[in-house]
Amino acid sequence: MIVEDGSGRVDANSYTDVNYADAYWDAENNTVWANKSDDEKEVALIQASKELDRQYGRKWIGQKETRDQTLCWPRVNAIDPDGYVWDILVPQAVKNAVCELALQVVSGTDLRNKDEQLSTIKAETTTVGEISIYTAYANPVSVDTPLNIIDNIVSNLIIFGGRMTVKASRV
Repeated sequence: MIVEDGSGRVDANSYTDVNYADAYWDAENNTVWANKSDDEKEVALIQASKELDRQYGRKWIGQKETRDQTLCWPRVNAIDPDGYVWDILVPQAVKNAVCELALQVVSGTDLRNKDEQLSTIKAETTTVGEISIYTAYANPVSVDTPLNIIDNIVSNLIIFGGRMTVKASRV
């Protein structure tokens, strides 16, 4: 595993290391994470970093620091809605989002096929007379799906996320 150190590495494949993730999950006494091997954790952090960039890559504020860097952070011209500049580093929110997604991976979730898993229909009833529709999903979506949690964590770092608004005025 090669962790992005804020220099725009061409070989980085994770936003954070096992030590950071261990501290993140130790603070919550998470035994699922604690019971995994370091190798399993590294694989999960790599997959989580890739998925985070896949989901948010075109939404991040600013631009990649260099064209050849592997991951989307660090960025330049990355100014959040509160006016803070996130140039030449990986924000803690990005690292925390990776930790959240990595927990999903070690818990058995395949992040790459999440949409298919969420849309699996278990039972379906359709009646035309007196209209009746019933659909049951094998994996129902709740309000706290992993990506909703991630949305909340990174909301200040994505375009039109969080409190960022655009004011229009007539000329």
